[in-house]
Amino acid sequence: MCCEYGISRVTGDKWLRRYENGESLDDRSKAPFHVANKTPPEKETKVLEVREAYPAWGPRKIRQFLINKGESGIPSKSTIGNILSRNGCISDAASKAATPYKRFEKATPNEMWQTDFKGHFAMKDGNRCHPLTVLDDCSRFSLCVDAKENEKRHD
Repeated sequence: MCCEYGISRVTGDKWLRRYENGESLDDRSKAPFHVANKTPPEKETKVLEVREAYPAWGPRKIRQFLINKGESGIPSKSTIGNILSRNGCISDAASKAATPYKRFEKATPNEMWQTDFKGHFAMKDGNRCHPLTVLDDCSRFSLCVDAKENEKRHD
């Protein structure tokens, strides 16, 4: 019968056992019965209490506040963010407003080049090297990487 329906013998035995025991033949949840890293309810409550007292604070500030108060076992800032989202403390509008700025990008090559000194560093001879880069904004192609003595314009 298992070959006829294209299932393994183990699966066929499982369904047969469920049928004989009068159990439902619906698919069961694959979620674990116990989540090992679940944040304890008392920690979630502390996070939510701080958020209620200071509604403008985000996960980073809430975490640091609890650490400064001497609390132990404080979850990470990403876990605190998940706790706040799960409990309706962060709206979609607020989340979008806090999204980092996305850089602009030109549509075609050579429309705009970016130049930048990438910081300076000491060389073995005691002089400093000032790396200059020129980059095409669209393709991100590096047009120039040059070592300069300084960051001044030559006249």
